[in-house]
Amino acid sequence: MKKLFYLLALATIISCSGDEDSTPPPTVPELSTVAASNITQTTAQSGGAITSNGGAEISSRGIVWSTQQNPTISLTTKTTDGSGDGTFTSSITNLTPETTYFVRAYATNSVGTAYGNEVSFSTGDILLPEITTNEITDITSSTATSGGNILSNGGGEITERGVVWSTEQNPTINLDTKTVDGSGIGDYTSNMSNLLPATSYYVRAYATNSAGTSYGNEMSFSTLPALPTLTTENMTNILDMSAESGGSITSDGGAEVTSRGVVWSTAQNPTVELETKTEDGTGIGTFESNLLNLTSNTLYYVRAYATNSIGTSYGNELTFTTTDYASLYPDGTVFCNNNVTAVVEVINPNTGKIWMDRNLGASQVATSSTDELAYGDLYQWGRGPDGHQCRNSNTTTTISSSTQPGDDNFIIITLNNTTNYYAWNSTNENGNLWQEVNGVNNPCPIGYRLPTETELNSERLSWESNNTAGAIASPLKLPMAGVRSETDGLVVQNGNAGLYWSSTYEPTNSKGIWIYNSGVLIQGFGISSGFSVRCIKN
Repeated sequence: MKKLFYLLALATIISCSGDEDSTPPPTVPELSTVAASNITQTTAQSGGAITSNGGAEISSRGIVWSTQQNPTISLTTKTTDGSGDGTFTSSITNLTPETTYFVRAYATNSVGTAYGNEVSFSTGDILLPEITTNEITDITSSTATSGGNILSNGGGEITERGVVWSTEQNPTINLDTKTVDGSGIGDYTSNMSNLLPATSYYVRAYATNSAGTSYGNEMSFSTLPALPTLTTENMTNILDMSAESGGSITSDGGAEVTSRGVVWSTAQNPTVELETKTEDGTGIGTFESNLLNLTSNTLYYVRAYATNSIGTSYGNELTFTTTDYASLYPDGTVFCNNNVTAVVEVINPNTGKIWMDRNLGASQVATSSTDELAYGDLYQWGRGPDGHQCRNSNTTTTISSSTQPGDDNFIIITLNNTTNYYAWNSTNENGNLWQEVNGVNNPCPIGYRLPTETELNSERLSWESNNTAGAIASPLKLPMAGVRSETDGLVVQNGNAGLYWSSTYEPTNSKGIWIYNSGVLIQGFGISSGFSVRCIKN
C-alpha cells in the first residue's frame, strides 16, 4: 500500500513538471502602420496599432520614415511615442516639400523590434513666400532704409531676400536697383543707396524660394534735395589782366540753380563770399565765365560754383598764372606811362564783348571827354618801326636813334603816303613788328585786337546818346582825343571829337568811328591819319 502511494506521488510530480515546460516563449510584437494624414509641405501624421506584445512588455514604439523603402530604427528620422500596447499617434516633421516618403510603425520588446506594414505619402508643393515691406526711414538726398518681414517660407528655403526700388511702380528683381540681405525667414533691414535727390521712388521687399519670388506691399517715398553737382572748366585765354573759365553743372540737386559762376582768389578754396566772382545766369548745363581785373604775373585759384535752395557747392579747384604784361608785346613795345598793371576790362552789356577800360597808351580811365591823361596814343602813318608813339604835345619831332619808346618827346618821322596801314598790312615798308591777328598787324597786346566796324557800331548802340556826351557816358568812357592830321601831323579837335580806328580795311579810306557833338559816324578815313585805339578781347 505504501508502495502504491509513493508511485502516485511521483507521477503527480512528473505530471506537474511537464505542464511548466509546455508554456510558449515570448516573440516580437505584432503591429500595423496607420496611414499618413494631415500632410503638408514639411509635416505629416501617422502612427501604429500594436495587436500583440509577443508575450513581453513593449518598451519603445513609434514610426520611422525615409525616402527609401523599408526604413529601420537605425535611422534618425523616427519618433519615440511611449510604451505599451494599443494604438499611438506620431507626428512627422522636417520633411522636404514635393517628396515621396516611406513610413513604418515599430514596436520593441525584450525579444526585439518588429515593424508594421509600409505606407507611403508625398509632401505638398512649395508655395511662394509670404512677406511684407517695412516702413521707409532715414531718408536723405541719396539714401534711405527699409526692409521686409518674411512671415512664411512657403515650404521652401528662402535663398535670397532684400528690397527693390524704382522711379516706376511695381519694381522687380530684374532691376539692378536692389539689395541682397541674406536668407531665411523673419525680419531684416535693407539700406538703399545711390539715389537721386528730390526724386520719388517705389519700394517692395522680396523673398525667393524654389517656387519663385514674391513681393511685399509697395511703399513710396521722396529723397531730399541736395547741393548741385558741377565741375570747373579749364582755364583759357589767360592774359595779364583776364582769363576765361566756367563750369558744367550736371545736377541741380533737385532744386533750381539760382546762381552760378566762378570765384577766384590768390588763396586756395575761394568762396562766393568774395567779391572776385562772376554771375553767369541760372540753371544746369555748361556756362562760360570771364575773369576780369586780374593782376599780371600772379597765381590765382579758381572754382566754379552753383547755388540752389540747399546751399552753394563748388567744382574742382584750378590754378593759373596771369601773363607778365611785358610778354604781351613780343616787339618790346611799352606804354608811355608805364602803368600797364592798372589796366582793367569792361563788358559791353549789349554784346557781352570785353574791352580795355582805356585807350591804348592812356594812363587812366577817362573822367571827362577832355581828360588828356585818358587820350592815349594816336596811331598814324610815318611813325617809327617800333610801331609806337607817345603823344605829349601837338608838336612833332623827327625820330632819332637815341629816342626810345616811352620818352617824353612825341615820336614821329616824316609823313608819307605809302599804304603800310598798321591794321592790315603784314609786310609794311617800315618793318612794324606787331603780332598778326587774323592775318593783319595788330597794335594791341596779345589776346586783344582792333575792333571790327560792326563791333564799334554795336558799342555805339549802347550809348545813352550818339554824340560826345554819350561816348563818355558809355561803358567804355571814350574820351575826345581828337585826330592827328595826315597832312601836317598836328593834333586837332582834342576835347571836341574822338576818332577811333577799326580793323575794317578799304584801300584808301579805312573804316573808323567819328564821335562829335552832333552825332557818330562810321566812315572811311585817310590811312595816314592818326586815330585813337581801344582794344577788344579776342
